[in-house]
Order: sequence, then structure tokens, then C-alpha cells
Amino acid sequence: VNLNLILKSLIREKILIIGIVLFSTIYSSIYAFTAKPIWRGGFDIVIKNDESNSNTINNPFFNSLRINTTSSDNETQKLILKSESVLMPVYNYVKNYYSQKGIDTENLYFENWVNKLDIDYEENTNVLTVKYSDEDKKLILDTLNLISTKYKDYSKRNVLKDIQTTMNYLTTQRDIM
Repeated sequence: VNLNLILKSLIREKILIIGIVLFSTIYSSIYAFTAKPIWRGGFDIVIKNDESNSNTINNPFFNSLRINTTSSDNETQKLILKSESVLMPVYNYVKNYYSQKGIDTENLYFENWVNKLDIDYEENTNVLTVKYSDEDKKLILDTLNLISTKYKDYSKRNVLKDIQTTMNYLTTQRDIM
């Protein structure tokens, strides 16, 4: 490699190189000062298997009565967290928040808003990570707290429903016996 030839061609084209560097610097500076920052927040949910829970009855007969035995399935939990039954109240809160700030919410649809959420599992783990991006820090914190609360409420509701179904079944079986 002849370095003299490379150096001579760089000196010959110095105006072009200086122009490109100057243009890139000015453009990058303008963009950096005018772009709105996008903030991101998140939290993790550890999905535990119900079979390892100490509250579960260890009798195989009673375990076979459980209606919802696949509730700890990872993909099921991910779909539940992304579902409208969990996220619709959060979406309505975000839409109301934007309306109060004077931001037009006419084109804010549920499907588009859910795209701001990143819900996925950490690789090779049972940790479900929820991340949310927006320009407003307060909205991010409020939204993540609300998602967490709604998911907990939904999970409790399913457990209570399973327990009630099992109790009804056992009561019916007792009456039959």
C-alpha cells in the first residue's frame, strides 16, 4: 500500500472532505437541539409455576380438579398482559392524559398505542419485561404503575375464579354423595 498516493488524494480533495464534515456537524447539531427526548421505563414480572406454590393442595385428585392448569404458561401470560382486558383501562388513562394536555387523541388507536409497549421475555428465563416509551416522564411512570396494578388485579381475579369453581364443584359432589 502506497501511503503517499492516499495522502496526495486526500490533500487534493480537502475542500470536499471539509465540506462533508462541516455539513454533517451542522446537521447533527441542529437535530440534537431540536429533537424531543424519548424516555423509556420498564419493570419485570417473574412468572412462577403454580405447582411450586405452597398454597396448592398436593393431593393429585384435587389438582386434577383445577380448571385452569395452563395459567402459568409463558406465552399465555404474555398474551394476557397484552390483552385489551388488562390494557384497555390503561389506554383510556393515557388517552385522557393526552386530552387534558391538549394533544389531539382522535388518531390514537389502541393497536397503535400498544406498539409503544415492549412486552417480552428475557432470553431463557421466566422473567417478563414490560417497557414503555414516551416523551413524558410522568406519563411513563403512571402508565407502568397502572399496567402493574391491572395485571395483578387480573391475576387475582383468575385465581379467585378458579378457587370458586373448585369450591362449587366440591360442594356439588358433597351433595351428591
